[in-house]
Amino acid sequence: MVEKLRQAGLQAEIRQVFHAGSLAALAAEIRGQEADGWQAPANLIPQGCTHITPDMLPLVALDQVQIDRIAETVPGGMGNIQDIYPLAPLQEGVLFYHRFHRDNDPYVLSAIVSFASRQQFERFAWALNRVVARHDVLRTAVLWEDLPQVVQVVYRHAELVTEPLEIAGGGDALQSIRAYLDRAPLSMNLAEPPLLNLRPVHVAGCAENEDGQCHAVLMFHHVIADHVSLDVMMQEVVQILEGEEDALPQPMPYRGFVAHSLGSQKEADAEAFFRQMLGDVDEPTAPFGLMDVHGDGTAISESGQLLGEALSQRIRESVRRLGMSAATLFHVAYALVLARCAARDDVVFGSVLSGRMGGVAGADRMMGMFINTLPVRLKLQGVSVLEAMRAAQNGLVDLLKYEQTPLAIAQRCSGLDSGVALFSAMLNFRHSQGTDELVGRSGIAAIEGKERTNYPFVVS
Repeated sequence: MVEKLRQAGLQAEIRQVFHAGSLAALAAEIRGQEADGWQAPANLIPQGCTHITPDMLPLVALDQVQIDRIAETVPGGMGNIQDIYPLAPLQEGVLFYHRFHRDNDPYVLSAIVSFASRQQFERFAWALNRVVARHDVLRTAVLWEDLPQVVQVVYRHAELVTEPLEIAGGGDALQSIRAYLDRAPLSMNLAEPPLLNLRPVHVAGCAENEDGQCHAVLMFHHVIADHVSLDVMMQEVVQILEGEEDALPQPMPYRGFVAHSLGSQKEADAEAFFRQMLGDVDEPTAPFGLMDVHGDGTAISESGQLLGEALSQRIRESVRRLGMSAATLFHVAYALVLARCAARDDVVFGSVLSGRMGGVAGADRMMGMFINTLPVRLKLQGVSVLEAMRAAQNGLVDLLKYEQTPLAIAQRCSGLDSGVALFSAMLNFRHSQGTDELVGRSGIAAIEGKERTNYPFVVS
């Protein structure tokens, strides 16, 4: 809705949407507010350029020696460099864990997929390569060796890796693939885009499927994509396969988000907000005593529970009567769980924010890494459920203004000693677009996905 208002020339902050009691109240508040005309500095590297100079890079300060050093790592040299710019603050946290776990990266995500035939696999891979060619973030390398800061280097051309994945096994092919992904250390070289690959699997000792079915592993790094990005990717793959590539909207470059996040960092305001929220927190919230937030996610067990239709409907009706959202209810419920598991009535936990609410034009269809995890604090002693709901709603709405703030800033605003984690539990409440129909039209069948995190206690 905020994006559609922007396209109509009107400006609304997401906080205004949540605070307004009705559409009429929202309309009255935003009437006459013209949309922000902010634009990212232009990319000054011309097409066909074979000599990039410092003045062509408005988003990053590099000298000529450093630019030359970067070009030496790129196949095709400077002629294959479209742009160079820094990481967004949110990407820096993901990179930290990549460097901390070089051999088993918790942010390399994978999915087992299948195709009815090898021909369908080839068609899907071809369409996915077309998507890679459209979006800058899918052609991006991340470099830091011998550089003054970490940079993203956008290639003009990068080809999807589709070479076969050879797996030892025997017996059931799917079980062998699952076992491989469970035990194999997952890592990616961030200097070699695209940080996305689709590899058909051959299991040693298993005969080729008689009906031609082909299994594959889809893998990507979180530093270049989040859940919304995958939804956009699937939508575009289907449109390309159906011959509608010319009807796709103009891709929104991720550099716009990076430039906006760098230009809008108001660290002093963020510090004041988090210091007011967390300044007197002198003990971490650690359910069951779990404190290690630097794990690689391999030791975590996963359990799923589907909420029935009747309960789901009761939740929606209840929060609608309160003028709140289901997200608010789940934050309060999670706080109550943590209060029991951590023996505290004043709890802090991480909440995953979409990162797309900050006013960047086209963010709803932009591919890239946007999500961020920031602390939510709820004091439960002596409060009713309704009071807790109101406190959570207000806290979440206020937090949206700072959704691009690095977690490290929030952490240092607490009363905890440096090096002590503020929380070890995380809630990821997200809305996912239904992709079952798209999956069917694409020819791909999703068998199962594997997500990992450095946090030891998570509800998603």
